[in-house]
Amino acid sequence: MKNKTLVLGLVLIVVLSAFDLVAAARTRCVRAGHDRRVITLSDLDVLWDTTLFNIDNVQTRRNQSTPQGPIVLRSPSSLMIRGWAVDREQRGPAIGVFAVVDGIATFRARYGIERPEVARRTGNPRYLQSGFEVAIPANVLAPGEHAVRFEVVAGDLTGYYAPHAYVSVDVR
Repeated sequence: MKNKTLVLGLVLIVVLSAFDLVAAARTRCVRAGHDRRVITLSDLDVLWDTTLFNIDNVQTRRNQSTPQGPIVLRSPSSLMIRGWAVDREQRGPAIGVFAVVDGIATFRARYGIERPEVARRTGNPRYLQSGFEVAIPANVLAPGEHAVRFEVVAGDLTGYYAPHAYVSVDVR
């Protein structure tokens, strides 16, 4: 009986630790103008309007491709996803971009990478620093199918956009 209690206690600690990691990952410090504000995505509303968002390429340790169909990986392998996102409603850059793996693990993308072609193509010079890249570590991608979805924080921090585009990953 003591062994069962000990095992259940350890399982509970592991589960609670996983929830703490998810909560910590979903709380991010972002730059808004000259202030730094701590935002929690779970405290923001989902904005149902669409925004301008694109995934340019997905890079694995072995190759780089545009995301057409599932990306097949050999375990263990990490991903680097690059693209761009803006806040169309504010007609300017977003505050940040997050990648969410299977609705559980959240990773903040490096946002603000120069994308002159986005500014030129849209005719909006404020979209110049709209690029992002995010690394998904191998330890998050266990064998099986995964969906990497994105959340784009609105420029005025009123909420976040959840674009329909996602990356499908099949780890074998």
